[in-house]
Amino acid sequence: MAADILILTIYFICVVYVLYQMALSVEANLEDQVQIVLDTDTLEAEIAPQLAQQGLSKIQSKIVGGKLGKPLLQNLGINGADTQDQILTKQREGKLSPGLLQQAGIFSPYLHGQLAKGSLPTLIQLAIPITSDRVEMLRMQVLPQGKLPLKPPIRELAVVVDNGLHNQQIFFDWDSSSLSVHGGLAYRVVRNVPGMPLDLLQPQVQTVANPNQGVNAQVTSEALFRRPEANTALESVPVLINLEAVPEMKEMMRVYSLRLLVWIKPMNAPDSQAIRLLLPFNFKIEVLPDHVALPILSWLLDWFSPAKRPRFW
Repeated sequence: MAADILILTIYFICVVYVLYQMALSVEANLEDQVQIVLDTDTLEAEIAPQLAQQGLSKIQSKIVGGKLGKPLLQNLGINGADTQDQILTKQREGKLSPGLLQQAGIFSPYLHGQLAKGSLPTLIQLAIPITSDRVEMLRMQVLPQGKLPLKPPIRELAVVVDNGLHNQQIFFDWDSSSLSVHGGLAYRVVRNVPGMPLDLLQPQVQTVANPNQGVNAQVTSEALFRRPEANTALESVPVLINLEAVPEMKEMMRVYSLRLLVWIKPMNAPDSQAIRLLLPFNFKIEVLPDHVALPILSWLLDWFSPAKRPRFW
């Protein structure tokens, strides 16, 4: 009897040791992720008072995006097995319902690809009444959003707009917009134009989204530009947000904010008062530690991982 107990004990110790070594091997390959989350409450709350002050309370704002339910995905003609490339192919072939795509706020190829993940980057939608029975839409968002690996870093932000207005232009005033990273000071927004020399002393040309067209502008912060020695041209630091450093930051610093000044001007009455909106795109960076899918390995890591043992030296 005693020999049997000894054999079982040795066997149990060997099994636990093998599982422990497996858990350590898995832990070495784990990679944390982050999730970029837009503060939709602040965005929606600040738009309504601005419209009311301009006597434009009839314009309605709405947050669109987030998790998509299975019924909507099925109505769009998408199943869970579709990859991003397959979804883009269906879109090019016209197999996705245009009406449902528009209703869901899906207006760019980037968003078609996001359908493979069952979610959409959050966007703000303005419904502008034209006549008693016709409403036109303006949709805008700032990317990236959602889950991201810690590498590569975020080098710039993408401002994406879909101007669904029939006779109104959308102007982005970069010089009056600001960008703050990790709760620090806010600096002027600079639009990146590849191959073009930059002079921060000169005002920037506003970006225009004409009726029934879309714009995707890459922007960064004025604080990232430096003038190297013996060089007359400005160079940009390649990292706007270093995601690898985020897990070590305090929670209050895992934020960044883009305040975007937008003008909406009618083409048939250029001298009339334009709609002016300062849109606060405030983002929070949430850290998502990777985990082991097998429960027993996850339990072993929680209890015996060297990274989680208290240190006494």
